[in-house]
Amino acid sequence: MSETQETGRAPAGPSGLPMARAAGVAIALAAIIFVSLNVIAQSWLGGPKLDLTENRIYTLSDGSKQLAGSLDEPITLTFFYSRAAASDYPQIGAYAARVRELLKALEARAGGKLLLRFVEPEPFSAEEDEAAAAGLTAVPTGGEASLYFGLAGENAIDGREAIAFFSPEREAFLEYDVAQMLDRLNTPEPPRIGLLTALPLATGPGGPMAAFQGGRGPMQIYELLDDVYDIKTLPEDLTADDLDDVDAIFIAQPPAIGPAGVKAIDQFVLKGGRALILLDPAAGLDAGAPGAMGPDGPIPGPGGDADALAPLLAAWGVDFQSDQVVLDQARALRVAINQDGRYVERSFPLWLGLTDADRDGADPAVADLSRAINFASVGSLAAVEGADTVFSPLIQTTDRAMTIDAARVAFNPQPDELLRDYLPGGEALTIAARISGPATSPFVDASELDRSAASADDEAAAPPTAVAEGTINVIVVADTDFLDDQFFARDNGLFVQITADNASFVLNALDNLLGSDALLALRARSPSDRPMTAVQELRARAETQYLIEEQRLQAELQATEARLSELETQPGEEGAAGFALSPQQEAEVRRFQNEMAGIRRDLRAVQRRLNADIEGLKGWLMFFNIWTVPLGLGAALWLGRGRGRRGGRGATS
Repeated sequence: MSETQETGRAPAGPSGLPMARAAGVAIALAAIIFVSLNVIAQSWLGGPKLDLTENRIYTLSDGSKQLAGSLDEPITLTFFYSRAAASDYPQIGAYAARVRELLKALEARAGGKLLLRFVEPEPFSAEEDEAAAAGLTAVPTGGEASLYFGLAGENAIDGREAIAFFSPEREAFLEYDVAQMLDRLNTPEPPRIGLLTALPLATGPGGPMAAFQGGRGPMQIYELLDDVYDIKTLPEDLTADDLDDVDAIFIAQPPAIGPAGVKAIDQFVLKGGRALILLDPAAGLDAGAPGAMGPDGPIPGPGGDADALAPLLAAWGVDFQSDQVVLDQARALRVAINQDGRYVERSFPLWLGLTDADRDGADPAVADLSRAINFASVGSLAAVEGADTVFSPLIQTTDRAMTIDAARVAFNPQPDELLRDYLPGGEALTIAARISGPATSPFVDASELDRSAASADDEAAAPPTAVAEGTINVIVVADTDFLDDQFFARDNGLFVQITADNASFVLNALDNLLGSDALLALRARSPSDRPMTAVQELRARAETQYLIEEQRLQAELQATEARLSELETQPGEEGAAGFALSPQQEAEVRRFQNEMAGIRRDLRAVQRRLNADIEGLKGWLMFFNIWTVPLGLGAALWLGRGRGRRGGRGATS
């Protein structure tokens, strides 16, 4: 007979308690231990932690580790955070904890070269003055204290950088932004950009002669670049020596450079140099002197050559068709045209306003742009099948785009003319792309490499100057007209109003390319505030069902109200007090009033069911997410202790 049969009691657990009570105690104990350990770890432990998040948002990427470990001089980062002012904003508080964790992780990898300060600015304090002097943004909270939530950096030679405010909308780029700050502080000299172009960027339309005669001067994009970088204008007869002292090259519709110039660019990129390349199948900026207009628009000048870099593009795995332009009715800009003496607006599918929905949200070169980028007479790019490089689209059209011969847009076509023959292609076309990975030179042959290898045995010989392959990182854009002021800037006589993110795209792309290899490896990370997608999907489905039911009930309600109003205006029976509703009419009115009350009750019931379903699912998900681990630990503890007790009994019997 078993113990249970002998005593009539439930079997005892390892602690002498009944099994059910022992299991409950073990689960409760595991839950308490789990919560306590989390609190202690959050408060006291600053070392490595186990990152169980889906996208490992608390784990430094390899690029950040490499950057933090390669700092040349000490860098000080000061994290300003108004904890008290942020107490009413839990999302900010959670984000601030993530920023702090990231900074501590970078400090641990920097080998003493990164010094952290954590400052909480109080109203009217020296710390608040320090935050303001560092360029941080003070966000009003409705109370006396403003909210500071930013980062200031300083290197050993007084170089300064700042993130004015950690916007939650940009949380996906937190690691990139902080790493970029470190990279800038580690290399404080302004980068030198080699500019190779046939376009009048430095002089304005019309070229040097127009500028000399009092033209409008440099274009906005050139002035913005000149404010940030040290610009070196590259000659048409470009050689490798011209690129020795530049950090990156910006090519915007290159002139007709010869093979030596193309090879110089090839070697620069293969050896690790960065390049932003803009090519246009129908460049409106590439025009003659002011007044050089044909009957239907500007007469193109002879300077630009969209095919000059064709050998390089082929070697990099990029297909650019210089004789085709893109139309996209879904992204067409509106233009005013003269129609029978009056101006009317029309969609012009040759000019495109591409929005954030058309950009790669994970690539820092384009992801943080807030406005559209306006393009005109653009070409398209595509990956060459079998290429070793990685072709990553940055900006694309919609799938309603199509292409036409570039010759058709040479004489200012009208919107109606372009739309008349419009046929959507059914495929999104790439306007800008990042090209990265291994590439091979189309110029360096085996004999040249053999001579270089042989010369390596001779200590007196010069080091080899040519390489046959390398890892590249370039950005190619199939348009140059978007650099024209008219597409992104409006001068009202007092100041220039920026209307689109054309210039920001160029600056972002160059800024990204000029970063270290470690920085280029960083892309967007998932935000820490992850919504309950199952709840959102249920809400969307339930709201759809609710709207259908609501519309039916509202229609019934309106019909009932109309019938009631009709009854109340009908003449009734004549009496001493005048006309009054007949008993039949009064009964009918009461019936309709009851129906209206019932319909309103049904509407409220539908809404309650919607909320109940959503809250029920949310509760189950929260229970599962919060208590799965402690309950699992408790069960494992109970089973483990039970096995240990049975093993002990077996050993003593």
